[in-house]
Amino acid sequence: MTEILINVIEWIVFVLCACSIGYLFLFSVASLKRKKIHLKPVDKRQHFLVVYPAYAEDRIIISSVKTFLRQTYPRAFYELVVISDHMQKGTNEELEKLPIRVIYANYKNSSKAKALKLIKSTYGLTDFDSIVILDADNTVKNDFLEQVNCARSTGIKAIQTHRISKARNSEIGLLDAMSEEINNSIFRAGHISLGLSSALIGSGMIFDYQWFYGHVDNLATTGEDKEFEAMLLYERIHICYLENIYVYDEKVQRTDNFKNQRRRWLAAQYIALRGMSKFLRSAILQGNMDYCDKIVQHALVPRIINLLLILIFSCFITFHHLRHAYKWWVLLIIFIITMYIAIPKYMKNRKLFHAFIKLPILSMVTFLNMFKLKGAGKRFIHTEHE
Repeated sequence: MTEILINVIEWIVFVLCACSIGYLFLFSVASLKRKKIHLKPVDKRQHFLVVYPAYAEDRIIISSVKTFLRQTYPRAFYELVVISDHMQKGTNEELEKLPIRVIYANYKNSSKAKALKLIKSTYGLTDFDSIVILDADNTVKNDFLEQVNCARSTGIKAIQTHRISKARNSEIGLLDAMSEEINNSIFRAGHISLGLSSALIGSGMIFDYQWFYGHVDNLATTGEDKEFEAMLLYERIHICYLENIYVYDEKVQRTDNFKNQRRRWLAAQYIALRGMSKFLRSAILQGNMDYCDKIVQHALVPRIINLLLILIFSCFITFHHLRHAYKWWVLLIIFIITMYIAIPKYMKNRKLFHAFIKLPILSMVTFLNMFKLKGAGKRFIHTEHE
């Protein structure tokens, strides 16, 4: 009886892992043939609102803002706003000296969603054409708005730019940067290649301003990017991925920050899955493939937990039933091939190989986080920048 139970559990876990890896493999391979969007210069200039929600980001926000203000895009056509939440008086005074607007927030339970809602109390529906949402640590090239203007002028309503690591100073930071580039390949470039929408990532996002204005009040959790995705895809608004427009981002450098970040992401994924599943039937009946795909995406076993499960079952089954272990080793090989394809060439080096030593620790941290999700979707978990 015990052996039957073990076999049933093994097959359940195997099917879950195999389905997740099959999905990842499909889009990883699709990312090899990337659809390039050629942006042509345009004479018409959109009016942009650029927003930096900043919660206790005293160390980096001023530098990020000053870097953005070097844009070649005419200053009359964009306004930069910092939403200052729990920042020091000295930081706010320095921000006030810059040619920007500072909006003050002082929520007891802060979140980016709450910060973004303050836009409606400051600006009107027709004040801008587009809104750019960045994180406090994000920096961009001087022609960022020029490129985004070309894209928005083609009628694209929702854009995710290519968020990429500024620096990879530690093994944790390198693995975090690698994880994000894998996501860029699979959930953005691979999806676009097959005609589906890109995933959003929380910053480096550009939306039609009127659409944003009409939907921002619907945000209710700390996973605002997942909520934006759900609203856009439900309305069949395609999310475009502009791989050649970069937003530079600081990666986490310590295990405790990695733990907080992944806990927040896991909670947001679970809440998004629960919320979007209510409309799965209508999405299927309406042929809304983008929406259905997003539900499947949220239901996937996280990659790092997938790896942990495969390694555990591969070793366990090998020592007990060698004949049954082959499928696990094949699945492990497919997983490795999938990840190798998705990792960009510039990251495939000896330094990354050495960083893999940290993977077992991070796998266990992510696994344990699955038991600490209660309240994480409603309570803001701040990831401190180094």
